[in-house]
Amino acid sequence: MTEQEYKLPYRIHLVPITGPSIETKSWACGECQTVRGAYVEAYKCCLPRLCDVCSKVTATRYHNLCNVCSRKEEREKRQSMWDKMPEVEYTGGPIHDGVRFFENDEDYWEYYDEKDEDGIVELCNVKKVGHNLSPDCVLDFINERALEEIEDHDQKLEGEEELKVALEKFFESQTYMIWETNGKKTTLKQPEEP
Repeated sequence: MTEQEYKLPYRIHLVPITGPSIETKSWACGECQTVRGAYVEAYKCCLPRLCDVCSKVTATRYHNLCNVCSRKEEREKRQSMWDKMPEVEYTGGPIHDGVRFFENDEDYWEYYDEKDEDGIVELCNVKKVGHNLSPDCVLDFINERALEEIEDHDQKLEGEEELKVALEKFFESQTYMIWETNGKKTTLKQPEEP
């Protein structure tokens, strides 16, 4: 959008049923008619936003960085995170390469069969679904939600002990396992050619 195509902001006027219109201190964006407190804010409202780093136009007016700079910043953050991780020896189990989870190193090398350098991956812990939940945590949540409008905050729901026992059984019976990264990395050596 060029400067000529951009619709300039206009001042907001209150128009009473009788009498002259009253000029306010507010301005509206000429493009989207969003009301702003000052002319400069209204003027900048729908102007293309420029990247804070390279001054190219961003994808939307809500982003401070263009797509290229945003990806670069994300890569640098990820690299910084990987650099800070302690390196340990791989002894088997699930791994994560920053994008995908793999059950083991064989699956990793099968997926990356064209890769010609060693792979650096993050190790994973295997845990049951709900491993971080407890009956007390669930009961606290229920009590907060159920009793938030009741004046007497000392009141408790009926049957809490029965529910607590049922929740303990529920969490213990879960067999579905999940993989969570654990903040440790390892280098997977390329498999030897047979």
